[in-house]
Amino acid sequence: MRFLFGALIGCLLATFLADAQTNNAPVTTANATSLSRVIEAAGTVEFIAGGSANWNIATNGLALLPGDKVRTRAASRAAVQLSDRSVIRLSERTTLEILPSRNAEKKRFGLRGGSIFFFNREKPADVEFDTPLAAGAIRGTEFLLEVAETDN
Repeated sequence: MRFLFGALIGCLLATFLADAQTNNAPVTTANATSLSRVIEAAGTVEFIAGGSANWNIATNGLALLPGDKVRTRAASRAAVQLSDRSVIRLSERTTLEILPSRNAEKKRFGLRGGSIFFFNREKPADVEFDTPLAAGAIRGTEFLLEVAETDN
């Protein structure tokens, strides 16, 4: 009986550890408030953890922390849910960076190129964004933001 109970606990622990390793950062109460997730990845969607040099395949449920980036390739799309439950939908050829908040209540992201659609069903959001040429804030429930490629 003890062996069976020990084996069951071992299997549960192995499952928990395997699930924790699928995300790029462990979820703790300290970083849970800044946690965002990839909730849709269709086509070629990649992510890079802050400070890393290699792009990896992004999958549904992937945890994103400030400093992490998500990008979509041609004929691909993705959706990222911020910790306040607002959703950012990425069009093809888009690079989005989760930025650290300047204020605890506000979420922040950077759009380096491409097109996103921001949507929040809960309440009018207060989200800040940065692009290569401008910075601003979204104060509402829907917003379309596009950064065109330059010829430089």
